[in-house]
Amino acid sequence: MHSIKLMGGALVAVLTTLALTAPARADDPKNVDEALYEVRRWANASNSFDFNDWLNSAQKIVPDRGKQCLSAVAAAKKLGVKADQPIQLDESFPGASKKGDQYVGPLSAIDKLCVQRNNEFQSLPAAEAVNKVQISLDKIAGGFVPTETSVLLWRYDIKRCNEQVAAALAAGVSPATKLVYTGQILGSAKVDVCDALTKAQEAAKGQQEAAAKAARDGQLAPYKKLMGGDKLKLIDQYDMFSDDFELYGRGGYVIHTPAELKKAKLWFMQMENDTDSHGRPRWHLRRYQFRGDKLVKEKELHGRGEEAPDRAYR
Repeated sequence: MHSIKLMGGALVAVLTTLALTAPARADDPKNVDEALYEVRRWANASNSFDFNDWLNSAQKIVPDRGKQCLSAVAAAKKLGVKADQPIQLDESFPGASKKGDQYVGPLSAIDKLCVQRNNEFQSLPAAEAVNKVQISLDKIAGGFVPTETSVLLWRYDIKRCNEQVAAALAAGVSPATKLVYTGQILGSAKVDVCDALTKAQEAAKGQQEAAAKAARDGQLAPYKKLMGGDKLKLIDQYDMFSDDFELYGRGGYVIHTPAELKKAKLWFMQMENDTDSHGRPRWHLRRYQFRGDKLVKEKELHGRGEEAPDRAYR
């Protein structure tokens, strides 16, 4: 049998050191109560987090509530708290049931929510980027036709969408995480949302071009029915079928209908005025002469003044 001989204060110092370094005892009610308080604190904080407030905030700092919640649950488990241990929770906590004047839920339910919330918190930048692209997708689905400006802006949004989704996955966020704001699954967000906007705007552009061509063909149809050759080429080239286009025949009279253009042997197009070397205004006309539908002569006419005189239209 061995004995330890320590003198007076030395023995007290050793015992004090042992007490400070000893692990927390699972059967110590004080330690368990403190652990359950931390679980309750971070579980309710995680559950009550307002994702819309975060979306609208100027400084988007990813909250650590999910990590704190997981740490609190792990500490409670280490102290021997069982999965079915009822813990006081807020009324809004998923799965909480009323017991007397309180709402409670098992540690297992809290553990599950902590994991879910932590994934949601860590994927918030990705959720925001995906949401922004989804809004643009919805606009296209609603009939919005992409403009050059929107395409340029979307190019940045698509790039950020892909980067944030990749960053979340690289950080260990579960691919099965349902992103807040859209409900999109993180693992498929790249294909279903980020890349989908590129395809959607290309498809919308194609539809726009096809619709424009169909409309143009419809406007040209009455002219195609009566004429072809150079006359039809000029009508198509200068959009002479449009309501605001002015074309003139012999004598300066406006001609516009397919029948009028077909019949006329002379077409006159007013060009933009300018000034001569002395600053005096000059008018300009372009004269087309046809034999049938064939252009046989094209000539530029000009003179002094704001408008061409009637005698120029011959």
